[in-house]
Amino acid sequence: MYLAGSQQFQIATDHKPLLPIFNSPNAKLPPRLERLRMKTQDLDFVMIHIPGKSNMTVYLSRHPLPDIEETHLEHRVRAVIATEHAVVLDKVREETSNDNELQALIQVIRIGNWENTAMDLKQYYDIKTEIYEADGVVLRGERIIPPIALRKKIISVAHKQGHLGSSKTKEIIRNKYWFPSMNIQIENIVQACFSCQIATNTFHTGPAKMTKIPQQPWKVVELDFCGPFPNGEYAMVLTDQFSRYPEVEFTRSIAIAQVRERLKKVFATHGVSKVVQTDNGPPFNSREFKQLADEMGFTHKSVTPYHPKAQGQVEIFNKLINKVAAISKQDHTNFHEATYDMLQAYRSTPHPATKTTPYQLLMNRQVRTKLDHFPTETSPNDDAVRRNDQQYKEKVKRNHDKRHRSKEYELKTGDAVIVKREKKNKGETPYEPYIYVITKIKGSMVTARRMKDEKTKCRDRSRFKLLRMNKHHPEEQQRRPATQIPPTTEITATTTQPEPLNVELETHSQPETIRQEEPRELRRSRRKKTSTFETHLKDYR
Repeated sequence: MYLAGSQQFQIATDHKPLLPIFNSPNAKLPPRLERLRMKTQDLDFVMIHIPGKSNMTVYLSRHPLPDIEETHLEHRVRAVIATEHAVVLDKVREETSNDNELQALIQVIRIGNWENTAMDLKQYYDIKTEIYEADGVVLRGERIIPPIALRKKIISVAHKQGHLGSSKTKEIIRNKYWFPSMNIQIENIVQACFSCQIATNTFHTGPAKMTKIPQQPWKVVELDFCGPFPNGEYAMVLTDQFSRYPEVEFTRSIAIAQVRERLKKVFATHGVSKVVQTDNGPPFNSREFKQLADEMGFTHKSVTPYHPKAQGQVEIFNKLINKVAAISKQDHTNFHEATYDMLQAYRSTPHPATKTTPYQLLMNRQVRTKLDHFPTETSPNDDAVRRNDQQYKEKVKRNHDKRHRSKEYELKTGDAVIVKREKKNKGETPYEPYIYVITKIKGSMVTARRMKDEKTKCRDRSRFKLLRMNKHHPEEQQRRPATQIPPTTEITATTTQPEPLNVELETHSQPETIRQEEPRELRRSRRKKTSTFETHLKDYR
């Protein structure tokens, strides 16, 4: 990080085979070594060889620090922190004695006077014939009615046994416990589980965005690499956004020297484009490519990284090149010749968007191919081309949005989110286990800052997922004043308030407002319900 963007420097090594790999940009390398060299594209260095007998010895590798043995106490502490404590009957009995609401309910059960009870106990009125008290515990049939202080813990223990979904967690708890509004409380806690959120893959397909056709041919071109192919080569692909005219140049690598030579060759034929659009991957994110843009006089425009749809035109053409490569390998034909034949056919075929061939739009003439044509003097009408292009893109957008049921995924600056991994290996979660905060939104491009180390990521809106954080137990939000116990009851136990479920966000900068997805509010309808819900499940509404 200290050498990126600096002047040329030297790297000394006693491993001489590394010199031709890093000092020869045109060297033909296997893909593994090519990827290694690509990672150093932003560094300007020359590697030199120093024999081992003259090389300076690394002291720390010869004198490592002694291994630190972990004590049994450390292992035990880690286990206690990572494990959720079980809910035992003695704990339920103890917390019940400290819960004002359940103690008032026990008193009402003993007296049998339900008419003059406090409002908090009205939620038990419909099941009063099923409730009883045994050995300091309130039960409904064979199921325990736990105190408020333990309800959050019961849900947490049931869910973390296997990180099952809301339905399975409800079934686990229903088998042994019952308490008012348990369904909504279970859903809020399960949906706010951070481990489940990063392990559950979701897909948000937003509405398709229509790009505006440039004013003239070869003004804006899309540039990308396709490959590597079985012969170790890459295809550098350029497509004109106005005429859809493609150019393909084969390279031995994706080094900036190869890009420079091929790009100058293409621009010598068609002229220098005003804008060159890339996905900002290597080597287009290097300092040398920026220097090439300044030298040749074009503007480098980068789209959202890791979002192929942002460069849909060139990405679709890359699929055609891969198809030709597969057929060429199957038929044992020359891949280069097959590609050139495909290019001639593609350029002489009317594009469905413009209704005109790329040859005619770029060169203003019909080109002879293997299928000869009768010569005409007609020239393409630019207004008709733009009108056809607009109609075609509107049709594609309608079909895309209908097929994917697209809708705008709402994200705002300050939202706490998680981001999808670029490459998911076997056994990894689809989302990174880090919390990000959105700092900037520009169209479908979202920039977010990781709260752990302040690093930023710029991705498409569809790769982010709004983080649900249940900061407070749902019971805390609907808590009313403490239940008044009838004066005939003598209870000296103190009330224990349940601890809120705190989510600590580690940050090293100034505090900022973070919008979180709020848990569902617990409400009681005043309307008379006429549903056909099963009678034996009516208490689980």
